[in-house]
Amino acid sequence: MVADEPEGQKTTGDAMTQLEAVMWVLDGDPRLASGFANLTILDVVPDRDVLNARMQDACKAVPRLRQRVVERGQWSTPAWEDDPDFDIDHHIRWIDLGDDDLDQLAAALSARPFDRERPLWEFVVIEGLPDDAAAMVQRFDHTLTDGKGGIRLSAQFLDLERHPDQA
Repeated sequence: MVADEPEGQKTTGDAMTQLEAVMWVLDGDPRLASGFANLTILDVVPDRDVLNARMQDACKAVPRLRQRVVERGQWSTPAWEDDPDFDIDHHIRWIDLGDDDLDQLAAALSARPFDRERPLWEFVVIEGLPDDAAAMVQRFDHTLTDGKGGIRLSAQFLDLERHPDQA
């Protein structure tokens, strides 16, 4: 799946695997959607520019993150192609918690269907938690990656240290 793609591998126009194609068809019905989400609590609000740059780098390292699914006819397997209108701002959003309950907000965000005209992932940074903390809901469609691949992908953009080396 996505987290195993070698850097620079051309994947544009690649037919989906049989499993991806089945999941894609099932995702057309919101009751059968196969997306998954992760809620991460952060002790500080991430720097927008740093997160955007990190995700731009991740999208270069993992081309599938900037690809969308295209239908190729009734009897053909859907394919992955580069999104000609790819914009990182469509995939990283920032909202304020306000008076909402974090768990309920995360559940509501996770339940939303993906825009099937764009790459099938989204990060929502939630500001306004107590003690200037933040949270991030990271959502992926299962056609894009599985849970194990999602964890490996997370290593591309999350740091466990306050000021990691920028080497």
